[in-house]
Amino acid sequence: MPFDKPLPAYLSPSKLNDFSACYRKYQYGAIDRIPSKSAYPLVKGRIVHAILEKLFGLVGAERTMEAAQSFIDEAKASELTPDAMSDIGYDKALESVLNKEIRSSLDGYFRLEAPAEVNVKQVEFQMKATIAETPLFGILDRLDEEEDGSLTIVDYKTGKLPRGQYYDKRFDNMEIYAALFKETHQVRPVNIRLIYVEAGHSDMVLVEGKRVDQQIGRAAAAWRLINRFYEEGDFAANPSSACRWCPYTSQCIESGVAVKL
Repeated sequence: MPFDKPLPAYLSPSKLNDFSACYRKYQYGAIDRIPSKSAYPLVKGRIVHAILEKLFGLVGAERTMEAAQSFIDEAKASELTPDAMSDIGYDKALESVLNKEIRSSLDGYFRLEAPAEVNVKQVEFQMKATIAETPLFGILDRLDEEEDGSLTIVDYKTGKLPRGQYYDKRFDNMEIYAALFKETHQVRPVNIRLIYVEAGHSDMVLVEGKRVDQQIGRAAAAWRLINRFYEEGDFAANPSSACRWCPYTSQCIESGVAVKL
């Protein structure tokens, strides 16, 4: 059946991942715009991101652990909305866990690098561009300039270190960011870096044109299918073990999809 709401103007790496995992998940989130409940890992991640964004708004010498800790309450007040607190079952016990994990994330980050010494050019900025006939959108956590003048695009991760197939795909989104940055700034970033804050670990690789082209090709193919499915009025569900973590499981059950829980 046709859809009442228009297609999104842009495809982000996160929505591309949704589409790749399950066409129906993309429909519910991007087209039907069904609000999804907050999950604890996402809330914690947003709080840690907000603290680091505030930290890098300071001049180098002021980027201390004490400064980072001073932003905790402000970040929590911003991200722990009444709806978010209800969704994650926020209570005194969970508050204690959250406070502990926020401080653990900051400890991990400060073990990894000295923020006062990082030459940051930009933080939390949006990029929009059409590449290979595909309108793309992304928000970059951080852009660093290295000693030799080269640029590194940086993304913070607040979860566990990836394993298996997720390890092999860990740079996929960042390669799309690299293409977006080159298109919007007319400068090619040299490095991609992922910072796993709680683990105090980072991975950095050179930007490779072949891999970037592969990810843009993946996005372009998905965008063509998205437009086709939209015109046909149907985004088929793809039940898998991921159903148990999907925020739209109840909608699929109501529509008769044999979800896997």
